[in-house]
Amino acid sequence: MPESYKEIDFRQMYLLKDKFPEIYHQVELRLETGWETTIALLEQGMEEGVIRRINIPVLKMMLEASLEQFFQRDILIQSKLSYGEALEEVVNILVDGIITRQ
Repeated sequence: MPESYKEIDFRQMYLLKDKFPEIYHQVELRLETGWETTIALLEQGMEEGVIRRINIPVLKMMLEASLEQFFQRDILIQSKLSYGEALEEVVNILVDGIITRQ
């Protein structure tokens, strides 16, 4: 997450959808754009053999859908998680999976 976003309480973002739909729409657009650096890193990781070959559009869709749910519902408040904590957990689950390593 960009440093400039660290101070924003994203847990309240779901309230924007009904009260301030234009602002909510801007947040949605931001979520759907700006992936170039992430995609380049994923491609580099695949080329270097650090991560296995994956379908990047599918991963992007999974991340977008997960993050969008944080903004549409009060799941972060109910779970007592900050947006940063939830984002880190989503990325960890998507990168490492859910199985234990032995």
